[in-house]
Amino acid sequence: MIFFTGQKKRILNLDETDGSLDNTKGKRGGRPPLVFYAKDIAGGSTAASKSSYTPTIICGSNADGEALPPHFQLKSTAQSTTRTCFSIEFIARCKDVWGTFGHNKRTLLPCTFGLNEKAGMNSVELEKYFLELP
Repeated sequence: MIFFTGQKKRILNLDETDGSLDNTKGKRGGRPPLVFYAKDIAGGSTAASKSSYTPTIICGSNADGEALPPHFQLKSTAQSTTRTCFSIEFIARCKDVWGTFGHNKRTLLPCTFGLNEKAGMNSVELEKYFLELP
């Protein structure tokens, strides 16, 4: 197989997973959620942090090895965009990535966020992820 100059940057692998902290088996994403607990501390039948919040996380890379900017789909019950909000601390901990994703030269690309009622990825949110990057 022959790849022409720049062609590997256009081949993407993207995966969606659920970011559960309570080991719930959500119906989103292709992999089971991560579970955080301490094995050396005795507990009940389920060793997990109890939280019903389950965001969707999208990560990926291109065939040239560049990371795509991560995307977090978060839950919001706000009825208008002027009423949406989430933790500033959460945003501060998200890391930007370097890549040419949609650009002519290597660019610093920010982590992106979306908000909807179910914290799930749908065609509207996926289109925003691909078309509304800076």
